[in-house]
Amino acid sequence: MVQDRGTAGGRSADTAPKQRVSISLDPADHAELRRIAARQRVSLAWVVREAVRDYIDQRAPLFRKTPPAAPPAP
Repeated sequence: MVQDRGTAGGRSADTAPKQRVSISLDPADHAELRRIAARQRVSLAWVVREAVRDYIDQRAPLFRKTPPAAPPAP
């Protein structure tokens, strides 16, 4: 199932302008990503963007959370 992230994690909607990046992939990884994209009926770029978002969320979860409220002053 394809999950719409919208503005999750403080990111802009999927229709916002994108920054172009060029990467080289192992042929087996590229083929697997193409299969995933075909199964989900999305573009290969969409799959890669989702993978990057998931990677960032896993690596920096503390930066994505709202800090706890300060206790009231006595």
